[in-house]
Amino acid sequence: MPHGDRALALTPTLDIADDRVSDVNASPVPAFPYIRTGSSTLLDLSAQYTVVRNVDVVVGFKNLTDQNYELAWGFPQPGRTFYVRMRVRP
Repeated sequence: MPHGDRALALTPTLDIADDRVSDVNASPVPAFPYIRTGSSTLLDLSAQYTVVRNVDVVVGFKNLTDQNYELAWGFPQPGRTFYVRMRVRP
Protein backbone atom coordinates (compact mmCIF):
# COMPACT_ATOMS: atom_id res chain seq x y z
CA MET A 1 0.00 0.00 0.00
CA PRO A 2 1.36 3.46 -0.80
CA HIS A 3 2.25 5.55 2.21
CA GLY A 4 -0.24 8.23 1.11
CA ASP A 5 -3.20 5.97 2.01
CA ARG A 6 -2.37 6.14 5.70
CA ALA A 7 -4.03 8.86 7.71
CA LEU A 8 -3.81 10.20 11.24
CA ALA A 9 -6.72 12.11 12.77
CA LEU A 10 -6.54 13.85 16.15
CA THR A 11 -9.81 14.79 17.84
CA PRO A 12 -9.78 16.95 20.96
CA THR A 13 -13.03 17.38 22.93
CA LEU A 14 -13.76 20.04 25.53
CA ASP A 15 -16.89 19.60 27.67
CA ILE A 16 -17.80 22.55 29.90
CA ALA A 17 -20.74 22.15 32.30
CA ASP A 18 -22.12 24.66 34.77
CA ASP A 19 -23.39 23.77 38.26
CA ARG A 20 -25.94 20.95 38.34
CA VAL A 21 -28.67 20.32 40.86
CA SER A 22 -29.17 16.73 42.00
CA ASP A 23 -31.52 14.88 44.35
CA VAL A 24 -30.07 13.86 47.69
CA ASN A 25 -30.96 10.23 48.32
CA ALA A 26 -30.35 10.15 52.04
CA SER A 27 -32.27 8.76 54.94
CA PRO A 28 -33.78 10.57 56.70
CA VAL A 29 -34.69 12.91 53.85
CA PRO A 30 -33.13 16.35 54.46
CA ALA A 31 -35.32 19.47 54.67
CA PHE A 32 -34.00 20.58 51.26
CA PRO A 33 -33.52 17.37 49.22
CA TYR A 34 -31.35 18.94 46.50
CA ILE A 35 -27.64 19.70 46.29
CA ARG A 36 -25.38 21.43 43.79
CA THR A 37 -22.89 18.94 42.37
CA GLY A 38 -20.66 21.67 40.96
CA SER A 39 -19.32 22.59 37.56
CA SER A 40 -16.76 20.71 35.51
CA THR A 41 -14.45 21.17 32.55
CA LEU A 42 -13.34 17.95 30.86
CA LEU A 43 -10.69 17.55 28.17
CA ASP A 44 -10.56 14.39 26.03
CA LEU A 45 -8.25 13.51 23.15
CA SER A 46 -8.35 10.68 20.63
CA ALA A 47 -6.00 9.71 17.81
CA GLN A 48 -7.16 7.52 14.94
CA TYR A 49 -4.64 5.97 12.58
CA THR A 50 -5.45 4.02 9.42
CA VAL A 51 -3.04 1.08 9.54
CA VAL A 52 -4.07 -0.49 6.24
CA ARG A 53 -7.08 0.05 4.04
CA ASN A 54 -10.26 -0.56 6.09
CA VAL A 55 -8.39 -1.05 9.39
CA ASP A 56 -8.17 1.77 11.95
CA VAL A 57 -6.64 1.89 15.42
CA VAL A 58 -7.90 4.49 17.88
CA VAL A 59 -6.15 5.51 21.10
CA GLY A 60 -7.98 7.88 23.39
CA PHE A 61 -7.73 9.62 26.73
CA LYS A 62 -10.71 10.86 28.73
CA ASN A 63 -10.63 13.48 31.49
CA LEU A 64 -7.00 14.42 30.84
CA THR A 65 -7.06 16.99 33.66
CA ASP A 66 -8.13 14.21 36.09
CA GLN A 67 -10.86 16.43 37.52
CA ASN A 68 -13.11 15.07 40.27
CA TYR A 69 -16.74 15.60 39.26
CA GLU A 70 -20.16 14.04 39.60
CA LEU A 71 -23.26 14.27 37.44
CA ALA A 72 -25.55 13.09 40.24
CA TRP A 73 -25.03 13.28 44.00
CA GLY A 74 -23.26 10.23 45.36
CA PHE A 75 -22.06 8.95 41.97
CA PRO A 76 -18.57 10.30 41.24
CA GLN A 77 -17.33 9.88 37.67
CA PRO A 78 -14.08 8.13 36.79
CA GLY A 79 -10.83 10.06 36.76
CA ARG A 80 -8.34 9.94 33.90
CA THR A 81 -8.90 6.89 31.70
CA PHE A 82 -7.60 5.63 28.37
CA TYR A 83 -8.73 3.18 25.74
CA VAL A 84 -7.51 1.43 22.60
CA ARG A 85 -9.90 0.33 19.86
CA MET A 86 -9.54 -1.32 16.51
CA ARG A 87 -12.10 -0.98 13.73
CA VAL A 88 -12.30 -3.18 10.63
CA ARG A 89 -14.58 -1.96 7.85
CA PRO A 90 -15.90 -4.23 5.05
